[in-house]
Amino acid sequence: MKTPVSLSKILSPDLPPIVHRSHLFDLLEKNRDKKLILVLGQTAQGKTTLAASYVRQSKIPSAWVNLGQEDSDPVNLFLAIVHAFQYALKDLDLSDLLSYPSIPTGGREEMLLYREWTSALSEYIHSPIRCILDGLDRLAHDSPVYRFLQVFVDALPPHAQIFFLSRGMPPLSFDFQTLKMRQAAFILKNGDLAFTRREIKEFFYKLRKINFDPDQLEKIHSATGGWVGGLILLSESLSRFPEAMRKSFIARDLPDHFKNEVFQYFGREIFDAQPGKVQEFLLKSSLIDLIDSGFIKEFTGTDNAEEILRDHVRKNLFVQSFYDEKKGWLFRYHQMFRDFLQAKLKVSIGEEERASLCFKAATLYERRNEQEMAIHYFLEAGAFENAALAIERIGLDLLKTGRTGDLSQWIQSLPEKLIQENPWLLYYRSMVGRFTGTEEDLNSLQKALSLFGKKEEVRGLLLSLALLIETSILRGRAMIPLPVLIERAEELLGLPETEPYPYEKAVLWHQMGFGLTYRNGDPRKGFYACQNAYWISRKLDDTPLRIHALVNAVHALCWLGEFKLAESKIKELEKLIGKHPDSSVRVLYQLSRCEFTLFKGDFKEAEEIITTTKNEAERHGLTYLFPVTMVYDLMLKPHLEQYREAEEVGARLMDFANSTGHPNNKGDALLYLGRNFYFEGNYEKAKDLLDRSFQILCSAEVRSEYHLHLITVLSGFIASHLPQNENLERDLQTTLNYLLSLSSNIALDAHFAMALLKHSQARDEEVIPHLEAGLRIAEEKRIDNFTMTSPRDLLQVCILALTLEVRGAVEYATHLLNTRLAPLAEQELKKFKNYPIVKIRNKINEIRKTIHRSKVLRLRIQTLGRFRVFRGESPIEEKEWVRQQPKQLLKVILSHGTGVIPKGVLIEVDPLLEESYQKLMTLYATRGMNNEALAVYETCKRVLKKELKTRPDPMTEAIYKNILESLNKQ
Repeated sequence: MKTPVSLSKILSPDLPPIVHRSHLFDLLEKNRDKKLILVLGQTAQGKTTLAASYVRQSKIPSAWVNLGQEDSDPVNLFLAIVHAFQYALKDLDLSDLLSYPSIPTGGREEMLLYREWTSALSEYIHSPIRCILDGLDRLAHDSPVYRFLQVFVDALPPHAQIFFLSRGMPPLSFDFQTLKMRQAAFILKNGDLAFTRREIKEFFYKLRKINFDPDQLEKIHSATGGWVGGLILLSESLSRFPEAMRKSFIARDLPDHFKNEVFQYFGREIFDAQPGKVQEFLLKSSLIDLIDSGFIKEFTGTDNAEEILRDHVRKNLFVQSFYDEKKGWLFRYHQMFRDFLQAKLKVSIGEEERASLCFKAATLYERRNEQEMAIHYFLEAGAFENAALAIERIGLDLLKTGRTGDLSQWIQSLPEKLIQENPWLLYYRSMVGRFTGTEEDLNSLQKALSLFGKKEEVRGLLLSLALLIETSILRGRAMIPLPVLIERAEELLGLPETEPYPYEKAVLWHQMGFGLTYRNGDPRKGFYACQNAYWISRKLDDTPLRIHALVNAVHALCWLGEFKLAESKIKELEKLIGKHPDSSVRVLYQLSRCEFTLFKGDFKEAEEIITTTKNEAERHGLTYLFPVTMVYDLMLKPHLEQYREAEEVGARLMDFANSTGHPNNKGDALLYLGRNFYFEGNYEKAKDLLDRSFQILCSAEVRSEYHLHLITVLSGFIASHLPQNENLERDLQTTLNYLLSLSSNIALDAHFAMALLKHSQARDEEVIPHLEAGLRIAEEKRIDNFTMTSPRDLLQVCILALTLEVRGAVEYATHLLNTRLAPLAEQELKKFKNYPIVKIRNKINEIRKTIHRSKVLRLRIQTLGRFRVFRGESPIEEKEWVRQQPKQLLKVILSHGTGVIPKGVLIEVDPLLEESYQKLMTLYATRGMNNEALAVYETCKRVLKKELKTRPDPMTEAIYKNILESLNKQ
């Protein structure tokens, strides 16, 4: 795994323990079952040394993070923790976890997001491990990072133990007391960390080879309180006293000496004792947080910089050291000592000289390509233009890794005038607020686009156009009309100047596909755009972008009705999701399946997936996906005849749209509520809702071409039912032409709407071409589900195809009546039992018989063991048999085979199930019982004439004729 952080960030400091603190080690061992260990102590109290010594002697692997102010951003801390775990667990590959914060698909509820991050990390932790977070007090107290830490502690598995090393208690946003009450936390306090008399004696002997008698130890302990920092300072002071004078110093001067301020100790005992050049080095180097010996040599001009620092480490004088395999030895001043040095530097030099030093540091970091450090020191120096240039260089990388907190903070540090003149800064600021952006952010984004255009910065144009398209869709309104943005995007993508920017092109292709499918009314072009994004992202090995391109491609294909290709994309998505299991991506994948099953007509499966998806979106706080799940639910429920439930979903969607100020969601809610009332048969209500939806969706800032055409199709159906229907024919024809140009399945609904509208106007000659075209295409594509056509209207379409004898449409109309429409068709077709045209009447009666047969359950006879008869999957109980003759006949047939059936055995036949008559006639005839067979035929003929006004079918007649011929031969 590539490690963008310095190893010093995730290594424990190289601090050899002067004293083995066995009683503290024992205490920590006794609390190994606690989830959290809080090591709480004042500055220089040995917190880090204790933890580093303890984990090094332990056999349990440890992940160490040296916290800094930048870790106040939860994203930064999570990434640092992942790197630390990777360093500790070298056999694992945690690289997928680094992309978790980099897939922002919308606003998230933060606690659920943090739980997801932690759960993802937990999946890799199968054995005991410790995580040490050193310097908790360096994090901002009002930062959300403490909420992340709360989740981190709660959600990690029991065999993972966390250490917090801190000078103070965590803020109230971290509920430490509840952890203590649950006996899940243990605290080592300042007093616990203080050195005992025995440890003081051991410390001085090991460090300075100085021995003390009990009285001297008592005075030192009394004066220092066992404070480790104080003991270090005192050891440095005593090292300069002759042995003969130490006793009198301790007895006479020590108490008063130790009452002075700590900084005075630093000054007299450490700083003032150094040569002038060393003092100058210490002051200048205090500006740098993590000191690289090569860098600091160039920065301060001190040739022996590393020697000075290593001498302080050796003497335990508030300098920590780390070893980085690439950079060698790195050093960091203890914060207390660094505060002293920086305070002294501020007094020693003026602001101008300090700014000059910061600028020099920034320039050196920039030369070493350490851009983040360069930005920090440019800002410290007030060199805002240099900082802005550095932010430009790394802004995209920060966005890709989800580090929007740092980016936002840096931009806020710049003068507003500079931001307004720099399109990249405007773009980055808009990206940071893309899901919660204000009007000001959107104005900034438009200004960025304009500035990029003036400067002819192709890369910026690609990205800012992509963000404008996305923002227009997500906000539900566009400040610049979406067709204008898409037209500009198409022109830009066609320029050869874009070739050096494949990632940026892929982003724009993806967002253009998003816009073309969802709002601009061209899912065919939307699919091609998503395909372009997919192929580029595949070459770049950019999994998140590849996933999003596939998700939108599936949506486009479903709207077009190309289910076979959509299914292949869903399977590919499934493989990618396994490699990149972010919850938002999983929910997007589930939404693709929702749409696929819904448009394909697998309503029961769609219902299950929609329920699962809604629960997942709610569980992970994906509030921005709630309206999408509600739209799919609202689309589904009319197919299940759940009209009241659909009204409830629509009302919730309306409330959500009103509360978020999202007009597009409101337009969708009204559209699909109108569709629900149309399916139910409440045409007046449906018309009112569709008219209101049209008013919203036809406005310039919200316009959604595809949905406007759906409204036109539904309005055509509704107009065919209302007594004073509007003349929608011209608009409906425009919609039909549009849908046919896309090869969309909704074109079939438009054909049917046109047919019914013209039929309602008694223009049946003009109806026939639409019925023929619609049903022929449906047969070719084997479409059983029509998204915008209600079952009632589809039934009328099929009956019209029969009664108008539409060539090329009768066969598929018959199929639909016999299958999907059978429950409705059975009653409706009774009206045609006396239809004057014999050919049509016979066809309809044939359909009625087929429907009736399909309802009769098959019989299955079990002879192994006891004799049992099953109707469908259910056994026929003894009490259900009317007399014993039918059951006896079944037994006799099974036992006699072709033998003679005993007289008196009867069978009850379904009066309309003609196959039963045929089988019984054949059975009698094969046994020579021709008269009985002829009697069955007469019964069949009489029942069919009475009930269905029809004659027996040709098969029955053929059996009858064969029996007559057999009798004549006799």
